Amino acid sequence: MKRLIILFGAPGSGKGLLGDMLVEKTGMKKVSTGDFFRSEVKQQTLLGKIVASRVKQGDLLSDFIVNPVIENAFSQILGDIILDGYPRTFSQFGFLKELVEREYTPLCVYVDTKIDDILSRISQRRVCEDCGTTHFASQGCCPKCGGRSLIREDDERILERINQYSTLTLPVLEERIKYWCRVVSVNGLNTKESVAQVLEELKNL
Repeated sequence: MKRLIILFGAPGSGKGLLGDMLVEKTGMKKVSTGDFFRSEVKQQTLLGKIVASRVKQGDLLSDFIVNPVIENAFSQILGDIILDGYPRTFSQFGFLKELVEREYTPLCVYVDTKIDDILSRISQRRVCEDCGTTHFASQGCCPKCGGRSLIREDDERILERINQYSTLTLPVLEERIKYWCRVVSVNGLNTKESVAQVLEELKNL
């Protein structure tokens, strides 16, 4: 059976950084819906224009848009997967469960970060205009390619997004995922410690 890590947590909790470090340590492939759709927006594709419009309205993307992206990603990756930003609704969980249950052993990693800490982190978070690398304002330009740093558009609506997460997404963990697979809680403010914790969990997966 292949392994599947589901990174779960509020916007700005540190899922993306944790996922990137796990990729470095394990060689697993990361599927990030956020990264994918931000790339589409930057390239101004038809899908990107639709996504940009929904983001401005503060709406979650519909299953009709998101599920095919996930299905296509899983069809192209032959090995273990780290999933960041999905599922966000009960219907998306149902789709994922049916998609993976015969081929993957899932582990949910809940990135536990307090709201005050998230707001502090988001105030310093930037994304590269050129390559899309997420970094901190204190780094100045992009540490990867030297590109210009921008505030992520979705970060400007962070309080709304956190409220949306609390009412629509967190219940998916509490009412579905924890009854489906093992859930391990990690500290979103100590990524190195969290990586070590997840690597230990993977030994028993």
